[in-house]
Amino acid sequence: MMYKIRYKHVVIVFGACIESIFNAIIMEYMLLGSLYDVLHKQNDNITLTWLDRYSLSWQMAKYLHNLNPCIIHRDIKSMNFLMKLNGCQQHRFLLKVCDFGLADIRHESLLKSINNSISSQKNEYVDEIVIEALIKIEERPKIPLDIPEEYKQAIEDSWNQDPSKRPSCFNLMEQMFKQMKNMKQIVELTTTAIDLYHQQKKTNLC
Repeated sequence: MMYKIRYKHVVIVFGACIESIFNAIIMEYMLLGSLYDVLHKQNDNITLTWLDRYSLSWQMAKYLHNLNPCIIHRDIKSMNFLMKLNGCQQHRFLLKVCDFGLADIRHESLLKSINNSISSQKNEYVDEIVIEALIKIEERPKIPLDIPEEYKQAIEDSWNQDPSKRPSCFNLMEQMFKQMKNMKQIVELTTTAIDLYHQQKKTNLC
């Protein structure tokens, strides 16, 4: 199943060996390891900015919403998201999901609930647990007080006990993309202000 999937946010599987006592899967190499490793400082050279966190959250939601045919992962957690450098200012890291051992492919017609609406809210709930880990590492999900209000609201909405009231992955993508644009503008304005300050300082010295 995984050998046939080619999607930007899914780790590529090239093949597998099952003909000997040593079973192996040949897959795409993700240099930075898992999101769990990055969050738990296994790599001291990586520091996630808020723009990075928004970007990673947006990529998670994009995977859940856009993959066709739909794949129900059943084991979404930070250890099953792998990372590598992306070389893009807006998306410094590329995030891909892996480990589809419990996965199940479902066509849209099979995902329709009794009231004829597609129900993927369980994925949104689990996705928000992983997104919450991007904000603060805790054994139990707790929302810290110093995070942006929009992020806090998205998490709380996705924890709603009524699945029908949880935001869709598409809505999550829109929220994350909006916050990424806002954060990028703040960074650009701050950088411009710093540059102008240094230019003025040099002028005064002359």
